[in-house]
Amino acid sequence: MPHFITKFFVGIKTIPDELSPKFLPSLNGLRAISILIVIYRHAFWLQLKKDSFLNGDFGVSIFFIVSGFLITTLLLKEQILKKTISLKNFFIRRALRILPLAYTYLLLLLILDYFGLVKTPVSDYLSGFFFYHNWYTQTGYINHYWSLSVEEQFYIIFPFLLKQLKLKHYVLICISLAALAPVITYFSAHSVFWQDLFYNLRPLIKFQPIAIGSLMAIIMFTTTFSLQKYSTIGIKLIVLGLAIAFYKIVLPAEINTLFFAAFMAIFIVLNLYNKKDFIFMLLNNRLLNYLGLMSYSLYIWQQLFTLNNMPWRNAFSFGDSIMLNLILLFIVSYISYNYYERFFLRLKERFA
Repeated sequence: MPHFITKFFVGIKTIPDELSPKFLPSLNGLRAISILIVIYRHAFWLQLKKDSFLNGDFGVSIFFIVSGFLITTLLLKEQILKKTISLKNFFIRRALRILPLAYTYLLLLLILDYFGLVKTPVSDYLSGFFFYHNWYTQTGYINHYWSLSVEEQFYIIFPFLLKQLKLKHYVLICISLAALAPVITYFSAHSVFWQDLFYNLRPLIKFQPIAIGSLMAIIMFTTTFSLQKYSTIGIKLIVLGLAIAFYKIVLPAEINTLFFAAFMAIFIVLNLYNKKDFIFMLLNNRLLNYLGLMSYSLYIWQQLFTLNNMPWRNAFSFGDSIMLNLILLFIVSYISYNYYERFFLRLKERFA
């Protein structure tokens, strides 16, 4: 039986050298690229074709894969070092990172709503506040909370399963979730008798990239097969090219997302090694690294400054200018991250 399969049955004993650093290289760079794709799509959505791979889902999928990989890695490292996973501390850390800004944005939106500058249904505020917006039809200024809701549901469910279940059972759940997504996609569009049922299950599809990212982390912990000698620039370009190709059109759409997530997860692992090639150096340059740190701020605030629905678009000259609003977005996000969120990040370190 292959070594990494047997480890599913005996458990994980050691931390791979590549995952031992406190901060893993390239992940912030990938976060930065994902948020820049989202902003680009939202800012220029009228000029872009609907099927362009530079769309919001493309960027969010990358972020989901990174999130699944990183969170699983951190939890497995804690399991090895402390012989248990503290769900309490994990939830506190996630709450301190996510909730202050998420609820501040909703409060600001409520104030703008009060003065008649925006119009948002009460149901949207509720689904955003309690993070079930991915089960709604997303519109308006809380539209982007669908992905935040997916993340929050992942934070609540997956760490609990990882702690409570045997590793092999957790792996089977992730594999099932990844494989179920194409089935739901297909039957929600083509089923005669069960179309409504599968259509209502469509929000589950968005957990596929998270599950695949989580599986890739487990593979890193459970296999002795090192990818380091294969992380050459040529192989990285091939893997990245395959990911983009599958995202566009190679097989039916139901299968494309599965292969895209798998190749992007491999791409993440290939860039954990300091090879000093231009892809690694690009992902780890200071600007992208800093934008990666600000990615959550940028994602939350961008909904007010893009999609041509700025509350102030007709309030003054150039209020609807894309470039002006993009500049304002980066200024607001910079202030938000450095002078608001970092206070909670310092509190978060107490529960590391």
